[in-house]
Amino acid sequence: MIMQPNKVIYLPLINCNRPSLSRSRRIWSQRDGGRGGNVIEVTRLDDNGPGTLRAAIEAEGPRIVVFRVGGTVELKKKPG
Repeated sequence: MIMQPNKVIYLPLINCNRPSLSRSRRIWSQRDGGRGGNVIEVTRLDDNGPGTLRAAIEAEGPRIVVFRVGGTVELKKKPG
């Protein structure tokens, strides 16, 4: 759907190459993701230190990463 002032245009999805919902559920239901792990918040755009993306990547175990900041993270070296 594209919205323009005083006009709404609907675009149908034709020949969409997405897997069916049932297949997606089957594939992702077998993944652990961050279940049972820590929620880590990214609050800074710096390269390293607490609250950074690098700290979230290098944390141990299952985790869910939540971004509380918007912007570009410029890494000085490859994480890990």
